[in-house]
Amino acid sequence: MNETSRQSILTLPLTSKEVKSTNRNKSAYHTFVSIYIIQFNQLSFHQQKELLLNENIHQEFSYLQYDHDPIIYDQPKASATDKMRLASKHWGRLSHELKESWLERSTTINNLPIWGEFDELPPEVSNEVILDSINLEYTKFVSLMNRALKRSPRFIDSVLFKTFGKERIQRRSLFFRSIHLNHVLKIIFFGPNYSYLRQDEVVHRTKRCVVMHLHLHKRIQELFEKNERNPFLVDTCGDNEDRTYSCAGKVVVKKRGTRLEANGYVEKEERNRFSVVLENEETVEVEKPQFNKESGRWLYLSREADRFDVIEYDPVRIKILEKGNIHFLFQRINLKI
Repeated sequence: MNETSRQSILTLPLTSKEVKSTNRNKSAYHTFVSIYIIQFNQLSFHQQKELLLNENIHQEFSYLQYDHDPIIYDQPKASATDKMRLASKHWGRLSHELKESWLERSTTINNLPIWGEFDELPPEVSNEVILDSINLEYTKFVSLMNRALKRSPRFIDSVLFKTFGKERIQRRSLFFRSIHLNHVLKIIFFGPNYSYLRQDEVVHRTKRCVVMHLHLHKRIQELFEKNERNPFLVDTCGDNEDRTYSCAGKVVVKKRGTRLEANGYVEKEERNRFSVVLENEETVEVEKPQFNKESGRWLYLSREADRFDVIEYDPVRIKILEKGNIHFLFQRINLKI
């Protein structure tokens, strides 16, 4: 706040927040704001008041009200937003030379090591230990998803929504699971930087998350089945018959003429066409719905020759958060094997 030279900026003692931060991509502006807020908090009430009034962030009447009746009115305080606005105004008035000095300081901070981050494998961690860890994590993942598929679906209140990128989806009878995914498993499943995924499968991507749509149970098998174990394939015994459960894109179709509706799942995908297996085991061909990544909405298409129109579609939705959580939203299917 009071630094008026390059030397004073660069010789400021490093703060605890700067040293312990896990963000090593801070800009000159954010470095300045961090110091500015620390120094602002060290000012007296009257010094803070003067700054806030001079910049028209606070109004005089709020202080007069408090002075007149402190029992009824709260003492005006600078909120986090107020402090950010104040810092932004001061930053805008800095000279180019001072802004360059703050850039030098941010570069110094960004080059500091990150506390608690390993830069090499500890000597006690061998290849065997890493392999054991991967196997334990994968076994846990298989167990969690197998148990989810074995449970009977429950209808959830229709007001409950889940967000996957640009989409807000009603839970209804869809299965939802949220688990923590080991970083190594994420690479094994999806490849470095998600290179195992097709371009059309990734429908939303930011620095913080990736959202994908998968349609076929065979495609899910390709990604997640390792060493003949499949988290999304489970055999169970029902009423006098064995059932094999998996998950795939859920389709609701309406038959032309009769207007009767039927549920099914996507069995095959060829260009812009889906082969859909209905509940009565009939297989029908329909036009593949198109997903608009900008609006987060589905466009349902059809051909004149088709006997069925798609009126609703739910792919297997997967959202991976960079902090480690992974969300699944899918429809369980009964495979006819």
